[in-house]
Amino acid sequence: MTMKYLILLLFFLQLSTGNVFSQNLYYSLGGHLFAGEYPINNPVSTGDTGIVFLYHLNNNSIIPVDSTQFSNLGYFVFLDLPEGDYLLKAGLTKNSTHYNNFFPTYYKNSLRWNNSNSLKLTDSSMFEANIRLLPTYYTLLGTASIKGCVVQSSDDDGYKKIAKTEVLLLDDKLDPLNFCLSDDNGNFSFSYLPYGTYHLLVESTGMFSALIKITLDQNHSDFDDLVLEILSHQPATIEESGKTSGTIIGQVFPNPAQDFIRSVVKTREPTKLDIGIFSLTGVKVISFKYFVTGTKVLDIPVGSLAKGSYILMIRSSDNHLTQVQKFVKF
Repeated sequence: MTMKYLILLLFFLQLSTGNVFSQNLYYSLGGHLFAGEYPINNPVSTGDTGIVFLYHLNNNSIIPVDSTQFSNLGYFVFLDLPEGDYLLKAGLTKNSTHYNNFFPTYYKNSLRWNNSNSLKLTDSSMFEANIRLLPTYYTLLGTASIKGCVVQSSDDDGYKKIAKTEVLLLDDKLDPLNFCLSDDNGNFSFSYLPYGTYHLLVESTGMFSALIKITLDQNHSDFDDLVLEILSHQPATIEESGKTSGTIIGQVFPNPAQDFIRSVVKTREPTKLDIGIFSLTGVKVISFKYFVTGTKVLDIPVGSLAKGSYILMIRSSDNHLTQVQKFVKF
């Protein structure tokens, strides 16, 4: 089916539903999904199925609207959309032949929702909202690995692990290498990695994640306790912190720990820190509040805890900075 006949078919579908001449204006939004030089399954079958997610931008909110799976000619379409601004994200489904070869990608060619292009439907439909999937570097060969879990604070009593959420793996120059989705228990894994420096973050539409740096070498070849937190606000980097809240929260040590875990905190103004220790099931087992000024080493007692693994969360009172780390009590 040619593009001309497809557009005519969509027009008559709108006509049959009465949307063309109704007082409320509705439009259609469609395009091809490219995986390489050509759209999937066009002009020959590639063994792939595409999935596209549609979001409506409303003031400062990103609202999920619809999703669709498709394979025929690599073309997708959403019908009967009110005028407004929209965001599109596309990828290949897990049963696709080339699933591991391409990142899920936002229109037009971004891996991050806050760097993507929105589409405005105002006076006509749009049938050329094409998305070109960015390629992965899937043939990484090595013996190291990075494993961890994706979490989100739920309330004052704990956190929840987040399933089916995209984790991005970047190199030392922040160039994208690969991705994976957290499993039903919120766990993720990257295996067969060469030694080197990597960055990881969570990509969840409308949410934020701190960029975490990991270095793998002969002495630290298997990093299996990384915790990535989804945030509702933009986290500050260390460089930015001096211009905003002026607070820097360091990594905790020692790990494993016996009686205390420690973290160095630097602040220019009196700052309240909320500190919580959680079991791996998300139950808060210890909580503290600290007021700090200047540079201070926080001593957090963990001697009363049973042996095992826990998650520590240190959060500034303005929620601007968060430190999340898994540690082992022995």
